[in-house]
Amino acid sequence: MIKVGQVYKCKQQLPDGIYVVTKKNYKSCGRYPQYDVIRQDGVVWDLLPETYFEKYMELIAEYPTWQEAVNSKEFRDD
Repeated sequence: MIKVGQVYKCKQQLPDGIYVVTKKNYKSCGRYPQYDVIRQDGVVWDLLPETYFEKYMELIAEYPTWQEAVNSKEFRDD
C-alpha cells in the first residue's frame, strides 16, 4: 500500500532519482487514489496512479510524515 512519507527509487519512466510521497488524493479518478511526489531536486509530480508505483518504483524507506522523509538520509543522499 502506498503511503505518505514513503521514499521510492525510480526504476524507469520518470527521470531517475529518489522520490517522496507527499499527498494521497482522488482528484481526477474518483475512487482510485493517486499520489503527489517530490523529487530530490525539488520537482513535484502530481497524480501518479498506484499502478505506476508497482511497475516503476522501488520502496527504499518509510517515515511517519513526508517532512521527515524529505529530511532523511535516503532522500538527501548524504
